[in-house]
Amino acid sequence: MLFFQYFPCSFTTFDSIYGYYPHDKHKGELRPFVDKHLELFFSLNMIPYEIKVKRIVDIAKEANWDDGMEFQYYLQQHIVINSSKYFKEIQKLTDEEIFNIWYYFFDGPHPENYNDLFKELYAKGYTLNKNIAELMQKAYFKLLSEKKCDGH
Repeated sequence: MLFFQYFPCSFTTFDSIYGYYPHDKHKGELRPFVDKHLELFFSLNMIPYEIKVKRIVDIAKEANWDDGMEFQYYLQQHIVINSSKYFKEIQKLTDEEIFNIWYYFFDGPHPENYNDLFKELYAKGYTLNKNIAELMQKAYFKLLSEKKCDGH
């Protein structure tokens, strides 16, 4: 329970604790533990699931891929498994925040690698909330249109 209480409530805080800051020894001090902490956080069973989903969505709505790759991995797994609970929480956000979640969700050097994931989640999402699904599609297509790397 204490671990959950102290786990970051925003991406800004998450990044300051777990981000990569080679020139500032006071930022990102827990970077070596990010995988273990995320594994623990996402597997906490004593916290009501809706409360945990809210915390996850609060972090994801501000997240960016460069500093939050590990969080993205866990987010992807959990949204696919529990789509309805996530969509219920996501629908409380502004369109911009919803777009940002999906942009982060599919971001990376090769967003086309998420095509099957996009199709699966879009199909589920369209039945749950058409607006959220359309914002997901908009974010994913924007990522596909942007050059993410030089092909390596």
